Amino acid sequence: SDYIYDPETISEAHRVLGQNGQLLILAYVEILHDTILDKFSRWVYGVIGQSKRPEEDSYLAPFNQGGFSTTIESVHVRRGRVVHIIADKIEA
Repeated sequence: SDYIYDPETISEAHRVLGQNGQLLILAYVEILHDTILDKFSRWVYGVIGQSKRPEEDSYLAPFNQGGFSTTIESVHVRRGRVVHIIADKIEA
């Protein structure tokens, strides 16, 4: 959902997180297998826009500009890969 990248959302997350707070954002999911269920899931993700693979700068920049230090982590799961952003709060 695009609201997580909204500057107001990021500002509010920064405000409510405690010292050394961390925000974990699911950036996208890739379904890697080719069973009928996997193909259907890929289609559904495509229709609802959840399989878009954004450019790295486009989804890290809002957090970096909002007072977070960011890293990307890719986790392989049984039938695919989950990519998430780890945003660590930077104290001003």
